[in-house]
Amino acid sequence: MEQLTTDVCVVGADAAGLAVAASAALMGVAVVLIETGATGKRALHSGATLSGALIASARVAETVRQAQTMGLAPMHPIIDGERVQKHVQAVAAKMAAADSPERYGALGVRVIKGQACFTSDRSLDVGDIHVSARRFVIATGTEPVVPDIPGLAEATYQTGNTIFSGPDLPHRLVILGAGTMGTELAQAYRSLGRDVTLIDHAAMLSDHDGEAVALVRERMRRSGVTLLEHTRVLRVQGLTSGVMMDVDGPHGPAMLNHGDLIIATGRKPCLGGLGLDVAGVAMTDQGIMVDARMRSSNKRIFAVGDCAAGEYAPHAASHEAGVVLRNILFGLRANARPGCAPRIVYSDPEIASIGLSERAALASPGGARIVRSPLSENHRARLEQRTAGFIKVMMGPKGRILGVVIAGTHAAELLAPWGLAMQNGLKISAMAELIPSYPTYGEISPSVATQALAAQMRKPWVQRLIRIVRALG
Repeated sequence: MEQLTTDVCVVGADAAGLAVAASAALMGVAVVLIETGATGKRALHSGATLSGALIASARVAETVRQAQTMGLAPMHPIIDGERVQKHVQAVAAKMAAADSPERYGALGVRVIKGQACFTSDRSLDVGDIHVSARRFVIATGTEPVVPDIPGLAEATYQTGNTIFSGPDLPHRLVILGAGTMGTELAQAYRSLGRDVTLIDHAAMLSDHDGEAVALVRERMRRSGVTLLEHTRVLRVQGLTSGVMMDVDGPHGPAMLNHGDLIIATGRKPCLGGLGLDVAGVAMTDQGIMVDARMRSSNKRIFAVGDCAAGEYAPHAASHEAGVVLRNILFGLRANARPGCAPRIVYSDPEIASIGLSERAALASPGGARIVRSPLSENHRARLEQRTAGFIKVMMGPKGRILGVVIAGTHAAELLAPWGLAMQNGLKISAMAELIPSYPTYGEISPSVATQALAAQMRKPWVQRLIRIVRALG
């Protein structure tokens, strides 16, 4: 058996793991990267990248449909499902090339393919290779959760990992799960002319701002998506083409005869076969238990990305990688800041939020003040006739930014300056001083901040000061 000793061993190749491996290698550190499949597979084929390419195609189709609202002749996009599917696969292939074993090998990373299994608290085996390392980083990502529904195991279904591998887009589909991925897919496929039914046992996007979700729900229904919330699937029966589903919801029991079935009921950490108990790593169904420094119960082993339990958003991959590297390479007590990680739904309109929700902010010590501004007041939104949406800011008593929700076009990009402000402990006054380009959607941030400060300027002591200055000439 080959004996291999390294400084850092990364197990798994999700986005955070790849960032750790590449950054450490660039600093001249000996790194081993272990992946059970193709390098970057979990990051690129978990659905996020592929669905992003599909959503981009869907938005182009919607733009064509809206041509008449901009003074152009009415247009109707011609949807070629095979070409769209090939486009999605081509985009994923180009992005996967950037995370190839050859690229990481050129950086100095030793890439090993195979199933890793810990043999002690500081070593593991991969096939006939025994790896010892000063520090380990587990970044194995997640896999789809398939619910326990009678008949489902015998039926044919797709998940976010497989739906994009076929030669054509599905023509009639039912999506089980109205979370982030299910909602995004439902709107995208409908925009591409598909017949879509979306089902969830709870409310759609139940963990996001209710006011923002209401806009998405209304847009979805107007587009023709059949949305069945608070509906339980009792049984699934596979047919020659498609599935038959018995459901029970607010309007009583019903039977749905549909085409392709997509399971989007969540994901679970990929931790099987790693021998974590041998390494002394504690875990739950939600993933590996980590502290603020992303360390597991075995302080030599870190966990990053979706395989780590806690409020660590998928958008925080590079942040978590930086935290781990500062701890491993420089001995700093760097902590992750999950409260500053964005939560994004690439729906129509988009939903982007950070920090505390409105309910949590109002219940926080000292309470909160809510400042809200509609997107319809933004000049760029008016020019492009994309005025559906709003920005909502939750503020503490002294102007501290507790949380932000943005719904509308480019919401994910518009959230960025708020994340920077929160990470650096800036108050709402700092955002009011931002000088944006005109006309841009970005003007909504200083606009709502100025609105918040205007309310403070009406306080009695401020008004008295104004009167004194006025009296002095």
